[in-house]
Amino acid sequence: MSSCNHKPKSCVEIVPIFDGLNADELMEIVNIAHAKRFEKGTMIYSMGDINHALYVLYEGKIKITRTNSSGKEQVIRVLGPGEFLGEFALFSEMELNENAEVIETATVCVIQSDEFRKMVEKHPSISFKIFDVLSRRLEKAEQTIEDISLKSVNQRISEMLLKLFDEEDTVKLPMNKGDIASQLGMSKESFSRKLTELENMGIIKQRPQKMIHLKDRSNLERLLES
Repeated sequence: MSSCNHKPKSCVEIVPIFDGLNADELMEIVNIAHAKRFEKGTMIYSMGDINHALYVLYEGKIKITRTNSSGKEQVIRVLGPGEFLGEFALFSEMELNENAEVIETATVCVIQSDEFRKMVEKHPSISFKIFDVLSRRLEKAEQTIEDISLKSVNQRISEMLLKLFDEEDTVKLPMNKGDIASQLGMSKESFSRKLTELENMGIIKQRPQKMIHLKDRSNLERLLES
């Protein structure tokens, strides 16, 4: 593994938990981190593993999932550049209850947990920022559970699409349809069928390479409110 001193910015410079550290302090973290490249489809860790490192994502995408006894997968979140995973290794060595799979070839900075604990002891502000991120993740997870319980399939899909179309009318789906469906609490078939219905209604237009064009924002907003 190589150093994590990427150009133009290192892993540690794009991670919010390291905000507030000066250049020398950031370099301390760079010196204990090592870059590793993971190809699409690689499992960084799996349920039942004992993890001993913090992973900081520099580029690419990683999905965090859980799998039940029957093998059904639930997508918990998708991480992008500047986000981290494996944080529970900092607090205990208990078995992991989630999977981390690369869904877009990723470069990750790996920091061994014992080295990182020393940095946290030296710079306590890091631990508070980690807790802040974890609390926001928990809040988002609770919101997802509430959405699945209280909102219709049409409302969940409409809300997801409106978030994607926040700034542009043509966007690329952030992951494959199966993973999006899992995150929304429905089957891939139901998700695909609903997209086709929206297309037939003249609200969206599906294009190759996971691209979707918004044709009628007002009707999509009405579906969210219905």
